[in-house]
Amino acid sequence: MSVEHHRERELTFDVDDDWAVPDLSAVAPKGGRVQTAEHELVATYYDTERSTLRLLGMTLRHREGGADAGWHLKIPAGDARTEVQSHAAAGSLPVALRRRLAGVLGDDTVRPVATIRTTRQTTQILDTTDELVVELADDRVTGTAAGADAYPIVWREVEVELGSAGDEDDLDRVTALLDGARPAVVTRKITHVLGEPPRAEEEGVPALVAAYLRAQCAAILLGDVGVRDDPTPEAVHATRVGVRRLRSTLRLFDHVVDAVPESFDEDLGWLAGLLSPIRDSDILGRRFSDALDELEPKDVVGPVREEIRRALRTTRRTALEEWRRAVDEPRYRGILVTLVRWYAAVPVLDEARVRPQKTLRKARRKVRRRLTDATDAHGLHQTRKAAKRLRYASDLLEPALPRAGKVARRAKRLQTTLGAHQDLAVASEFVRSMVESGQVENAFTYGVLADRFDQEAAEIRSSVLDR
Repeated sequence: MSVEHHRERELTFDVDDDWAVPDLSAVAPKGGRVQTAEHELVATYYDTERSTLRLLGMTLRHREGGADAGWHLKIPAGDARTEVQSHAAAGSLPVALRRRLAGVLGDDTVRPVATIRTTRQTTQILDTTDELVVELADDRVTGTAAGADAYPIVWREVEVELGSAGDEDDLDRVTALLDGARPAVVTRKITHVLGEPPRAEEEGVPALVAAYLRAQCAAILLGDVGVRDDPTPEAVHATRVGVRRLRSTLRLFDHVVDAVPESFDEDLGWLAGLLSPIRDSDILGRRFSDALDELEPKDVVGPVREEIRRALRTTRRTALEEWRRAVDEPRYRGILVTLVRWYAAVPVLDEARVRPQKTLRKARRKVRRRLTDATDAHGLHQTRKAAKRLRYASDLLEPALPRAGKVARRAKRLQTTLGAHQDLAVASEFVRSMVESGQVENAFTYGVLADRFDQEAAEIRSSVLDR
């Protein structure tokens, strides 16, 4: 059965029992209207025994009642969530959702963890075409954890959700009318019932390492769901950055983490290698689009833009197919099993010690040494890698060493400059390969682009190596 997607942007408020829904007609668009309805909703929430989904901020439920009855999977996406919905009946997790969750669940199974019953009164603001601008849901909720000895928890809350025809200003106008409503202390219904999932916490600077590693585990695990579901450039980029930061941190703080699998660094490199050609295709697409826009019309000969788009689409599609084949391999599944375990509790060594100043000095020396030794594009690429590691270490250690923030900013500037150099080198190589492959109608514009990229890269090399 097919699934539906939409971006869910909502705000949750706590209200007292005597709170009254305000009149929202004043904020309806001209020609629009306000309509109200009442629904009885019963939702069964699912998770693994180790609370994997709750730990990652994800929600999996089957709901009866209302216009969107069925299975709902909610995935964090910045200040919003991506909701994937299947109208399959209850019984077992639909194949479409099981496939999306395969990486984060591994060999674990999901089971009912709570039942939540809601009497919902909705007030919807509709535009002139009856598209939803904003919906206010006044919920009276009773939640019960799974188990014979569980007792019900009762509360009232208000959710204000942005519709497809609304924007952030509409959301602000509605929330401004909610006199007496307070930003919710708990924003997820399942947390009201089950509380926050258990999480091991360390102390001192090792705790900063554990927290940083945990954040990267989450980025990769959520990225896995996102790329399986909708491999947007943003999803691919976030996953790749998470892999890069995790790998870098494990190298620099290998004395802090216990029980790291022997081949884990190599495995993470393999995972990054699967994502790189997908990401490179996205970056090249933007770079070529901008470069062609800047050329004089006389310099664009033949269907260059479409030829490049077609080639990059093919490259990206091929890379995605390779990634999708890899997710079923034991090696891929093993990586994610480790990440799930670490996200719940990073195995920090009992006697781990971190010396922030010494760690930063070591990382900074490596950047300086590589920059001094760099004489060509390869040397600058190695310098860029060292700058990234310095930046990530500085970000991690800033709470313990405030001046690390300044180090991180400098490292980021160098990383960005050298990243542009690397992108230009890849772009130049790509246009030359296009000509050599015989896929182009006329090679003139490709030569112009290659010369342009080479010149810009040379200017960056000169500015970096001569200072």
